Formats: sequence, C-alpha cells, structure tokens
Amino acid sequence: MPDNAKQLCRKPRLALMPGQAIRLSATVQRKLATAFALPRRRLCLTAAAWLLLWPAKVAAITIPIRVLKRLLGQDRALEGVAPALNRPDQARALEVSAAMALAARYSPRSANCYPQALVAHLLLSLSGLDHALFFGVHRKSGNNALAAHAWVVAGDHVVCGGPDLTRYTVVRCFVTERQPS
Repeated sequence: MPDNAKQLCRKPRLALMPGQAIRLSATVQRKLATAFALPRRRLCLTAAAWLLLWPAKVAAITIPIRVLKRLLGQDRALEGVAPALNRPDQARALEVSAAMALAARYSPRSANCYPQALVAHLLLSLSGLDHALFFGVHRKSGNNALAAHAWVVAGDHVVCGGPDLTRYTVVRCFVTERQPS
C-alpha cells in the first residue's frame, strides 16, 4: 500500500474538493457518530429543527406578532387547552420534543423559548399533530419586572418550554387542530 493511502486510512478526513481534505477532531467524529446512530426519523426532525432555529429567531425579532398570529392557528385568547392526542400521535409528539431539545442544545446561536416554540409549532403542524402554542408572563421576584415565555403543548406533553409552567399566567393561546375527515 502506498504511504499516501496509509495516511488516509489512519485519520478520518472530510473531502471538500478533489485533492483537499480537512481532519475532523475526535469530538466532532464522536458527535457525528452519535447523531448518525439516532433513528432516521429523529435525525431528520433534529436536523430540520436545527436548521429552522436561526430563521425562526430572525422572524421572532423582525416580524410583529400581529402578522405571525395568522400562521399560528386558531386564536383562543385565554381559553386555550391543548387538544388530546391518541397514543401514536402522542409518540410522534414526543419525537418532535426530543428533536427540539437536541437541536436547541446544539444550536450555534442561542435560541430562546419563542423561536423554539415557532419551530415546534411548524414541525407539529407539518406532522399533522394537534397542539397549542401558549404565551405567558410572570413577575420576577425582587424587581417586579415581567418575564415572558412561550411553550408548545401536544396532548398532555410539553413539547418545548420546560417542565414547570405553573408560575406563568397565560396571556394568549393559539390552537392548531386537524379538521375531522
């Protein structure tokens, strides 16, 4: 075996153009191996969520809520309740939740709750799952400032937004339900 071939076999490389290659660090290799060991559906959902987080963050900053609310589902104001899901749909909602958690954790830019909620809403809508997108506020202790939060619930599972939502007062809810056929 020529020396050049022995070198290529020793260190994994990523070819960019013919004749060029870069070495992948051990950390990157491990993370890629872990990612590609995920079930295909979870990997695709995570990749989609990861790719959509940055545009969602830009949309959250630049597009007024009055424009976005046309895309968020039926406005139920303060009366929102997440629609119930059957067992297979609940499992699919859990897959979206896991994908969102992975994508948010490994996003190169921090994405707070609002862009995450927009992406979760989009993925659940594309998956045909009923869900509710909530906006809430609570008073911060000490300085009386309001803290806003957004979260998505599908069935009885919080898809994104954290486990402890009891401190928030719902100020708006948008529900997306499939039409019965």
